[in-house]
Amino acid sequence: MGPGPEAMRVMGSKLAAKECVKKYNIPMVPGIDEAIEDISKAKSIATEIGYPILIKASAGGGGKGMRIVEKEADLASQMERAISEAKAAFGMDPYSLRSM
Repeated sequence: MGPGPEAMRVMGSKLAAKECVKKYNIPMVPGIDEAIEDISKAKSIATEIGYPILIKASAGGGGKGMRIVEKEADLASQMERAISEAKAAFGMDPYSLRSM
């Protein structure tokens, strides 16, 4: 019973899950569809989305690799913390930005 292996694989990655549901026109929180690591690119995207934003690891769950960023001055340090936590918890570091 329950979802099959492919569904579990897709839903295990926030980026893959978002890509999967796009074709159904399901409303989603504004954000990006790729993992980024470049701070200047992140600042540009965050400014476009608008603060506050949520930095979120694309894998895992339970709140690990997530950081709320209220202002641009905190973005770089919060990205570094999210990357470090995601690596420790999930063995990876891609993350994405979402509006709050």
